[in-house]
Amino acid sequence: MHPILALYQRNAWANREVLRTCAFLDPSVLQRECPGTYGAIAPTLGHIVRGEQNYLKRLTGDDPSEWVMPDRPLGLDRLGALGEEGSERMRTVLAGGPDPQRLVWGQWQGRRVGVTDWVVLVQHVHHGDDHRAQIATTLGTVGIDPVNLSAKAFVSTGPTPPDGVAAGAWADVLLSRFIDHSGWATHALLDHCLGLGDEVLAATTGGTYGTLHQTLTHLVDADAGYVSWLTGAEDVLLEGAAEPDVLRQYAQRAREGWRAYLESAPDHERVAAAGGDRRAPAWVLVLQAVHHANEHRTQACSILGAHGLSHPDLDGWGYGTAEGALPDGGPIGADVP
Repeated sequence: MHPILALYQRNAWANREVLRTCAFLDPSVLQRECPGTYGAIAPTLGHIVRGEQNYLKRLTGDDPSEWVMPDRPLGLDRLGALGEEGSERMRTVLAGGPDPQRLVWGQWQGRRVGVTDWVVLVQHVHHGDDHRAQIATTLGTVGIDPVNLSAKAFVSTGPTPPDGVAAGAWADVLLSRFIDHSGWATHALLDHCLGLGDEVLAATTGGTYGTLHQTLTHLVDADAGYVSWLTGAEDVLLEGAAEPDVLRQYAQRAREGWRAYLESAPDHERVAAAGGDRRAPAWVLVLQAVHHANEHRTQACSILGAHGLSHPDLDGWGYGTAEGALPDGGPIGADVP
């Protein structure tokens, strides 16, 4: 399977799993708020589905059958139905062979702004990973095990490529954007965090991997490990809280390794082996690398937020801005040269 098709299928599956699990929780848990996250679990679930509705509106111009409205909370059953509707609409978008480079102009706060489609397509998956990780953190603070949303758990369901969808050249272009967004976001997070001092790096909050420093080390180590697994390169394990210079070096080496891997026109069905009996199809490793990095960057940001500290904008919009894919056309009504 092409990793791009897997990313969108897993996103739909992950939404389904989280909604299904939350339906059995006590209502008081769904209203619990955790510092450093979007908010309580129930509105976060609505925000996930609403976000995907917004992305599909940008991609297709069409409205959903019912908009999720923050001031009119819906039951989890209805959210699930609207989530399934969105998943089917996204399958239709992918079946049509989207043009990741398409630029669509619109209006925002009195200005003419452009949005390149690859930004929306990357943000669609990142947004879900981000907020599902926040829900997991909130559950962890009350002693409830979060849902296992790893690539391994997804693969155990026996996924197959969606009917009617062929991964053409557009999928390779989009995959390079997903991978580069991940490298860019990790770089930006390291730049921000490693200068905050030992006290901040030692901070943590409930429901996350560990301290901020341990989380950054695990994030960088795992990303380097996945690309080494795929390429057969030597992988030296990082543990605990690695020195800042080591983290930067590992992150840069991994970013370069991912770029080289994609440039090699990889066979996504190839079974990659690493150390002993560790074997997995290449597409699964790519899928897990994207999800895992999204998850732990979110945890790092939750730790910062829980301690009243800001964090950089690491989503698809931030990356799109950095890449010049969200051009500003100036004030509405101004003369266009």
